[in-house]
Amino acid sequence: MNSTPQTESRDNSREIPGLPGEYVAGLVDGEGCLALGYRRTRNVLGGRERLYYSWQPQLAIVMHKRDKPLLEAVRHTIECGTVYEHRSTVSLRVYAIADLAEKVVPFLRSFPLRSEKRVEFKLWARAIDLVWQYCARPGRNAAPGRKGFRPQNWPEAVTAELTDLALQLAALKGHGRRPKFIH
Repeated sequence: MNSTPQTESRDNSREIPGLPGEYVAGLVDGEGCLALGYRRTRNVLGGRERLYYSWQPQLAIVMHKRDKPLLEAVRHTIECGTVYEHRSTVSLRVYAIADLAEKVVPFLRSFPLRSEKRVEFKLWARAIDLVWQYCARPGRNAAPGRKGFRPQNWPEAVTAELTDLALQLAALKGHGRRPKFIH
């Protein structure tokens, strides 16, 4: 069988269980998105509508579907996230606040970003720290509820700082629009 060096390279990349930290940081620099969303969830219980708002930070790296083995290797290296396929693209997404706070942020602090995205990272990492500090979990700003634990009201200063961070991130990304649901 006659194969090109490029094909051999692709086959070898599938065998690599992890990647160097600098390489992963470079992928985040070039292809990654450090997002801080504010989500509205609507539930109807007993005929009564309730709206819930929550901060949802995430890391996403989106690439062509042929690069799925590379994103699987990134996932193995940072030890978190899920790889999703959609049409011609594949993405690695990390939503879990515990993974972002305890794995991704420390990883990217150990292997700093080099592009202008490092400014975004500083803001995003601060937001992750705040959300992690105030998210609902037993023993920390949570009260027993019917199903597990429910969050208590966050301090107004924390909500204001997260809102400011979200607006700064949107401005850096050049969106020119205010994130949804933030008053």
